[in-house]
This record gives sequence, structure tokens and C-alpha cells, in this order.
Amino acid sequence: MTQSAWESFSTAGLRATQAVPEWNRFTAQTLGPVEIQPLGSAPFAGTISRIAIGPLGLIRVQSTPARAIALQGGVGRWASCENDSLLLVLSEGERVFQECGKALKLERGDLFIRDLTKPWAHDSVEKIDRLMVKIPYSALLTRVSDPSLLAGQTFLATNPMVAMAVDVIRSIYRTLEIQVQIELGNTMSGLILDCVKMLYDGVVAPNAVQGATQQRSVIRRDAMNYINSNLADPELNVGAVSRSLGIGPRSLQRAFLDVGQSPASFIRSQRLDRAAALLRRGGLTQGCILDVAMSVGFNDASYFSRSFSQKFGMCPRSFCTDAAQRRPDVQISQAADA
Repeated sequence: MTQSAWESFSTAGLRATQAVPEWNRFTAQTLGPVEIQPLGSAPFAGTISRIAIGPLGLIRVQSTPARAIALQGGVGRWASCENDSLLLVLSEGERVFQECGKALKLERGDLFIRDLTKPWAHDSVEKIDRLMVKIPYSALLTRVSDPSLLAGQTFLATNPMVAMAVDVIRSIYRTLEIQVQIELGNTMSGLILDCVKMLYDGVVAPNAVQGATQQRSVIRRDAMNYINSNLADPELNVGAVSRSLGIGPRSLQRAFLDVGQSPASFIRSQRLDRAAALLRRGGLTQGCILDVAMSVGFNDASYFSRSFSQKFGMCPRSFCTDAAQRRPDVQISQAADA
């Protein structure tokens, strides 16, 4: 959509019984079905101004204190034919929002991005005056790889990148307020989308990476605990661990790749370490090697011996003999014999 002229709706001149229903009708076209509940004793009054710039919609809302609650029914068709749009909200004062049950407190100059397809509500106990930008999902895809990561994000005005984005939006609004320049619609919308990309690349994407890293760390920790508690189970493998955690084998593999190891190699290493500890504590008796192998989940003595030799540089029998010679009680006995 190319840039159009300003469209406005005002409750001025309407009877008190008409103001809220007509406001809700215009807002439904602009954003989506919404219910306004006036706060305070004064009758509700307000003005909405909107203009389409390129694929985006720039909106200014001014009203008396009110509670706004989104209703089910999709996204308003104005400025976008899509049913999937995000709303960038520029806070012009302290506001308390409710997004899917989560309270958000915004200060002047903060930015917030709302998913218009999800339930939302906000309370404003003082006069409302804010700028908003309606951004179709397809427009976001021209700049960022995963627009869904933007939904619900809050950007604080103390961040220089946020301050820059706010200045751009305000400047575009002031320019269009003075004179509508149709030929610059796509350029102006491009500037806003570039600001969103800047916030995404500088704040959202790094946080998403950090969050994914933390999630993999939790998976790895839980997997290690499960593995160490079940080393004696000969059926312990990557599939068994994945099922116990309720995740896919690939997710488990990615979690261990962060520490340069596969889950299968971790299982084998822990089994061999446990076997070495058992051999170090006990003497070499008939059947000892096989018993130790089975106690840590190896049901093939030959495979156990090969794996043990690869890790420790000697076979289990030699390791057990060497460990016995190093024990203090053996050394004392040998000294007495001498």
C-alpha cells in the first residue's frame, strides 16, 4: 500500500452513549476488535489519527484515561490485508500494560512491540497520547529472519539504539503532520523497518542466542544427572536419555556440542571413569573385571577392555594391578617383607 492522506476519528460532537461504541468501531478497523472502558468519572473522549506509509500504518491515539481490552476476532484490515501484524508502541509517559497476563511498566520514550493476534490489555490512569506503528509480518520478513522473536519485547529509552529509533518515528510523524509527501511513503516506512532491524540485531537476536544457550545448558545438566544415575543400565543410550527428558535426540546432541562432546561419548566416558574408580578401590579377584564392566553397563567384556585401554592407556587388569601397588597398605606390606 502506498502512502495515503490522514484519516481521523474524534468523539467530539458525539453523545456520551455513542462515543465508546464508535471509538471501538474505528479502532477495530485500525488494530482489531477492542473494548474501551473509561476510567474515572469523566465521560470518555478521544481522537485517533492514522496514515498508511508504504506497507506500514502510523497511528496517534489521544484520549482520556481508559482501559483497553482486545477481543477475539483477528487483526484490523486497515493498512494491511494480512491477519498477522505486530504493533510498535511508543510510550509517551508511564503506562502499565497487560500482555497475556504479564505486567509491563513503560516510561517515556520506551518502545514495546505487541502481537495483534494475541490477547492484550492495558490500563492508562492518566491522559493517553502515544504513537504506534502497525507492521505486517511480511514487511518484517524483509528485514529480520524471525519476526516472532519481536513480539512482547520491551526496549528501554536508556538504550541509544532505542532513542534513535524513537527519534526517527517522531520525526516522520512531525514531517507528515506538516505535509503529506506521498512520494516518500516507501522511504519513510523503510526507515522505520531499518530501525526495527537495528533493535532486532542489537538486542533481540543476541538475547535469543543467549536464551537458547541457557536452555541447552539446562538440558545438558539434566542429561548428565540422569546418565550418572543410570550408568549400570546396559540400555542407557542417547535415545533413552532423550526420552527421559522429553526432547528429541537432536536437541540432546546440540546441548552437548556446546562443550565439544557428544552425549554418546559422555556416557562411555562416565562409565569408564566409574569402572576405574571401582578397580582402584578393589583388589583383583576372579571375575572382578567382568563384574566391574557389567556394573557400569558394559555387557561385552572385550569391548569394555578395548574402550578402557583407549582411555587409560592400559587394560583393566594392568590398571587394577598398578592401582593396588600404589595403595598405602600394599606399600607398607612390601616394605615389611623387605
